[in-house]
Amino acid sequence: MGYLGRRIGLSQDNGDSNPGAAGGAVGGGLLDLFAHGYFERQGDIYNAPGAPNLGAPQGLTATGGVISDHASGEDVYRSHIFTSSGILNVTALSASLPNNVDYLVVGGGGGGGSLGGGGGGGAVIYKENSPVSVSPYAISIGAGGANVIPEGTRGITGTQTTAFGSTAAGGGGAGTGGSFGNGAGLPGGSGGGAGYGGPGGGDSPGAATGASGGSPNTASPPAGWGRAGGADAGSSPVGGAGGGGAGGAGSNGGNAGPAAGGAGLQFTIAGPSTSTAVGTLNPGTGEYQWFGGGGGGCFYGTSAAGIGGVGGGGAGSSQSSPPSAEGVSGTFATGGGGGGSTYSGGSKKAGSGGSGIVVVRYQIGKITAALKATGGSVSFYGSKTIHAFTNSGSFVTNPGFSETVEYFMVAGGGGGGGSSGGGGGAGGYLTGTSSVAHPAPLTVTIGSGGSRETGNGGDTSVNFPAGTLTAAGGGHGGSNFTGTPGTPGTPGGSGGGSLNQGTSQGNGNQYGPTSPLNPAPAPGQGNNGAAGGSNPTIRGGGGGGAGGAGSNAVGGVGIQMPTSFRDPKSAPGPGSTPISGGGLGTPGPSGQYWFAGGGGAGTSYPTPAPGAIGGAGGGGTGGIQAVGTAAVQNTGGGGGGGGYSPGEHAGTNGGSGIVLIAYPS
Repeated sequence: MGYLGRRIGLSQDNGDSNPGAAGGAVGGGLLDLFAHGYFERQGDIYNAPGAPNLGAPQGLTATGGVISDHASGEDVYRSHIFTSSGILNVTALSASLPNNVDYLVVGGGGGGGSLGGGGGGGAVIYKENSPVSVSPYAISIGAGGANVIPEGTRGITGTQTTAFGSTAAGGGGAGTGGSFGNGAGLPGGSGGGAGYGGPGGGDSPGAATGASGGSPNTASPPAGWGRAGGADAGSSPVGGAGGGGAGGAGSNGGNAGPAAGGAGLQFTIAGPSTSTAVGTLNPGTGEYQWFGGGGGGCFYGTSAAGIGGVGGGGAGSSQSSPPSAEGVSGTFATGGGGGGSTYSGGSKKAGSGGSGIVVVRYQIGKITAALKATGGSVSFYGSKTIHAFTNSGSFVTNPGFSETVEYFMVAGGGGGGGSSGGGGGAGGYLTGTSSVAHPAPLTVTIGSGGSRETGNGGDTSVNFPAGTLTAAGGGHGGSNFTGTPGTPGTPGGSGGGSLNQGTSQGNGNQYGPTSPLNPAPAPGQGNNGAAGGSNPTIRGGGGGGAGGAGSNAVGGVGIQMPTSFRDPKSAPGPGSTPISGGGLGTPGPSGQYWFAGGGGAGTSYPTPAPGAIGGAGGGGTGGIQAVGTAAVQNTGGGGGGGGYSPGEHAGTNGGSGIVLIAYPS
């Protein structure tokens, strides 16, 4: 393997890097974490990690988000990926490289309509060479429009995402169908698709606040890229229109067939497009980093419904869609719109919009050596290379790779129940080691967070050579919310809490398919949810966490990731809110980097108020006579339960999972 070259001084093989060396031999070279493993192999290198007078890095210095270092030709870049709100804290500027950043800002996707169209994708803003100074920069990630259940309900518009003074609008909510009078799509970054069968037909599409004309990796106007949703094409249509995408308008609805969501756009800001699993994969090109796709419209018949636009758009549903004719939600951290729903014997959920994302990139140096493996977001800490997967992807080894890798994996957390419902159970977690030798591409599947009321978290898995390892998704909390009367908490990696005054909570330590790495009975993955309570306070039970069972209305505590992965550059913030740093995990009882906390339960009376808090590790807070808070994404936390009085309040979604793989650099 080649070595990292110096910027000045003699070659690494001939030069002496000690201070005061003869002949002016002291050289420069990359002084950041990307280079440290290679420098150490040279022996007597003054810039080795931990040495005194380490020196200043070539690029600017910043923390926040999930760090990814990658090469583009000889240039080395660092990306900070924010999938939850946080702070990019620039602490020092560079003396030799530009103190500019490129950034991508994507708004939350719009929700699909019930008996209606697909939600619009969030606006997509891309800007290059923006100057920065030593300062904290607040990053606010927009949520996708929540999924809707009642028949004839219009989709909910996504929330805006903000960074560096730029605001990417959320995607427009989709119109509904039938005779409900809400057939028009709503405006947004990209507009929502119209519903079908509204009064007189001809319902209008949602207009786009973003500009048309975008193409991959092109700088955007201030409002970003976006397109309009599709229209209702006739007086007697049987299909909802597709939501608009950042790169293409949504297809018109009608009786001609299903309407697809508009395509999003690709921005290769986080790393190599074929291996950095940020955004979604375009099956046609085999490349990742597509964002802002529109949701597909529903089809009131037995034909297939509209597909979602590439870039995270969810598919719509038809009466024949398995398993329950529900719209598919937009993909997390893409700004994709949710798919519209139809019905088959009753009302079904439309898809929620995918949450937004911010990626910030800047140059940190030059490199001539290849990495040992690719995939996920790559960073370097403590003489190890770390691959962080926040979305599904592949870990691909390069020739010569033969290592015992360390892994940490968490499944998606379960959704919280409503109407004094139980907290969602945390996703199961697993950690350990496994031998990997080239060629050994590993398929990494990240479990999604469970949807509110009845959604278990998705399983997270890695197919190691010794067998597939599976962390089980968390169980959802028990619910009394409209449409889910008396639904109990379910088992999972950690179990969901029961509904109010109930005892049907979920058990933890469930597991997926067995393998040599995942035998039956499986190793401990989590804990049980708690039973609900009655007087003096009607409440649900807290969801189980990876480190402790749920109790009363409080979610069970999560676990702290192994020390190998606690890179300070990707630390969550030390503040009181779990999203204050936007890095890996959340703060917890003994520091940071906590995952898989159970969701707090919903309660009915404010006094005496129970804790109703989520467990450390991303668990959502239960609502006290209100809606609770969703779990933090990429923590596997359980969703918070919804309260009751006045009226009933829905539960919230669980957090998606994560996989980290580390090996010696």
